[in-house]
Amino acid sequence: MKIIDRKNYMAPAVLFLMYMVLSNAVFSETNFKPAPSSHYSLTEPSLSLKSFALNLQDYLSAKQTRTLIDSLHRESFVLAQMQALVHYTGELPESEKKKNSLYEMMKTMNIAVFTGLESKLKQFDVWTFVHHRTYEGRSFILYRVETEDEEFSFFELEVKQFESKWVVTDWFNYSTDIWFSETIGGIASILYSGSNNTDAESLAVNNFLQRRFDDGLESYANLTIENQKRPILQSLLVGFSIALDHDNFNETMEKLLLVSPENRFLLTKMTYFSEKEEYRRALDCIRQLSKDLGGESNLELMRAEILFQLGESKAANRALAKAIRLKPKDETPYYTALFLLAGYQHYGEAVLVLDVLQEEFEFVLSEKELAEFGNLDDFLESEQYRNWLKSHAA
Repeated sequence: MKIIDRKNYMAPAVLFLMYMVLSNAVFSETNFKPAPSSHYSLTEPSLSLKSFALNLQDYLSAKQTRTLIDSLHRESFVLAQMQALVHYTGELPESEKKKNSLYEMMKTMNIAVFTGLESKLKQFDVWTFVHHRTYEGRSFILYRVETEDEEFSFFELEVKQFESKWVVTDWFNYSTDIWFSETIGGIASILYSGSNNTDAESLAVNNFLQRRFDDGLESYANLTIENQKRPILQSLLVGFSIALDHDNFNETMEKLLLVSPENRFLLTKMTYFSEKEEYRRALDCIRQLSKDLGGESNLELMRAEILFQLGESKAANRALAKAIRLKPKDETPYYTALFLLAGYQHYGEAVLVLDVLQEEFEFVLSEKELAEFGNLDDFLESEQYRNWLKSHAA
């Protein structure tokens, strides 16, 4: 659904709504949104919602990111920003002058965010719709997003029906552990707030916004421990570390691990622990993240690979089975299972996967095709594969 003209990032009606919100003390008690969790219920989407979700998947994978922006219901998004702002600030300004100043700040930030949003979304090459969940009358659609460098994340979009069409009201980024609306509302609260240590917090935020990552990291380190624990600052630190300076990623994570709760930044921590070969801690992150997501096939494949590396083949096989159960009509988990089983010398199970690929998906991998993948020489020379090859000879 197109809410605004392409050249107008904030429709006049939305700006009026923002002004009215800031002009009235309607958020003395806010319904600030927590992160998605295992409390969300997996639900089969309606045909119209599934169609909407798959269309978004196809358009976004084709780099037509404007589709997501046009699907955003701006009134709901602005209200969510206000909730986040009041959640962090605690109260709204009393004077009309300060209200107008805050209104102008939010307006400017929204224009800046939407101006650069398309290019940020285009960094992802593949969007895959995973499933639909509900919670307390709200609906969410989960996507796995991947880059050509095989980096990945998850976005969970909150959606609702508006005038008989599905629209997006907000989304949660699992890499930075934050709602999109919260990013804007949280930054505004820090830049505007008159609370203690505001100057130091504003300095950290401004350094990040001006792409001065080293200065931002230093200014974050100079904050009190209490302020380093603020969720919005931690999310900004991780987000800008990922976006601007991968060389400082490990340093960022070392600081974050000291002050962040165990259940935050699970995806980012999983990546960090895997690269550090701290596999037990990586498995802990995968276990909790999988629960929060409602289960995801590729995470189970990652779990299986780590378990194979640790020599725990039975647990690895259970993870492979779960990955396949989560995507029973997709051949991808079977391919991954084949290469993991063959690579870790479970040749008997590997040839069973070849049978499934042939019988269920009508995919026949020749010996030449398997050899081209590399690292399968021992499997191709194994007794199990040679016998399988003879039994399937034309």
